[in-house]
Amino acid sequence: MKKLHLNRIWKRIKPVISTLVIVSILTWAYGPVQPARADGIDTVVVALTDAETLNTETRVVVTFTPVTAIASKTIKIYLGDNTAAGHQFTNGGTSLTGDDINCVQDGTVFSDGAYAAPSATVPMYFAATADAAGDTGEVVCTLGDAADDAPWTPDAANGYNVSVVTPDDSGSGIVYVGNGNDVTVSATVLPNLTLSITGGDGTNCVTASGVTACNLGVVLTTAVNSGSYDVDVGGNPTAGITVYLAEDHDLEDATNTYAIDDLAGGDTEVSVGEEEYGVDISDTGSAWTIDDTYLNIDAPVITGPDIVATSGGPVSTSTDNIDVAHEAIVTSATLALTYSHVVTWTATGNF
Repeated sequence: MKKLHLNRIWKRIKPVISTLVIVSILTWAYGPVQPARADGIDTVVVALTDAETLNTETRVVVTFTPVTAIASKTIKIYLGDNTAAGHQFTNGGTSLTGDDINCVQDGTVFSDGAYAAPSATVPMYFAATADAAGDTGEVVCTLGDAADDAPWTPDAANGYNVSVVTPDDSGSGIVYVGNGNDVTVSATVLPNLTLSITGGDGTNCVTASGVTACNLGVVLTTAVNSGSYDVDVGGNPTAGITVYLAEDHDLEDATNTYAIDDLAGGDTEVSVGEEEYGVDISDTGSAWTIDDTYLNIDAPVITGPDIVATSGGPVSTSTDNIDVAHEAIVTSATLALTYSHVVTWTATGNF
């Protein structure tokens, strides 16, 4: 009796167990059944055609390529992702309607759709329906009428989300308002002007602790003695730099009674057979224009300050120097004394 009861139970549950076993095998072999998922629209490009300024009426052009054919399907385009006051697209008091969305795919215009103003929970959106030939080609939608009715940009500069939703696909782009994606980078350069005496010949002209001294040595009647250095002037004046040379007095003895004669009478070269003292000035770059008084000749040093060189604009101290050589020669009648003076270089900027 007991055995008969068990057989009866087994007959009832055997089909159920068989079904569970089959389902388990299929699940193990093929995995669980996955729900359908909408494809993503990878590239949604958004542009404001009339203005990117805040709180301004402007048409919005949205370009995208659907993944799934959109034949006879309705697309929706949402402007913005924030419904807070001042942070959303609005109608700005204009009369936006479904007629203000114009979408084109492969030359075919979508039928007019719908418009919904922004609410407390949903941004404004436009909708339009593709015709029966709608496919996966590029879609260009213009939101707003060129005549007068178009969305108004938010009051706050930012990059705002624009969502494109079809029955099968969805994607997002960004529209930038009020330079919300721009970074203003600025830097200030101060006006500057420098002058230094450098590049002494190391023998007669030596610079030590920033001070230069030129000792022309024992000057004879048979050869010209010289000493050279560079005047290194630089700066960023827009209209250039002017360089001046001056002296405290002639090349004189300690009592300022006797002097080695300056070049005079149109003489342009310190030469043997004369008692003469002068300077030879040239430039190592293209920035400087040497004054005609000194250009390619030996010239006397005058009390000054006298203009020696000018530039037409900024000058780099690393490439354009003014080369200076002091030269002297004597005759047998020149008194045996020690002669000296101080020459001073200055520069002004024409900012």
